[in-house]
Amino acid sequence: MWNHPGVAEFTHFIFPLIKPAILPDDPQAVTQVVNGTLVENMRNYFVGTTGQYYFPGLYTAVLPMLPGIYGIYAVIRESLRRRSATAFSIRHA
Repeated sequence: MWNHPGVAEFTHFIFPLIKPAILPDDPQAVTQVVNGTLVENMRNYFVGTTGQYYFPGLYTAVLPMLPGIYGIYAVIRESLRRRSATAFSIRHA
């Protein structure tokens, strides 16, 4: 159920809670070679360092989740409605 398209964006919300392995206490952007690739200006969005639970795109990640969550709700609602209708028809047969 949680693999439904749009609901996977939920994972975006844990990133500010994960302490980075590279200079976790430095709020400034870091440039470093990671696995042989130069990564420039890596920002640190760790809430323990910045004091803010935010990074660019965090709140917009919820937008594609809305239709996905509604889709799951609609499927469950219809499933329960059909199950209830079937149980009713069996009891009154």
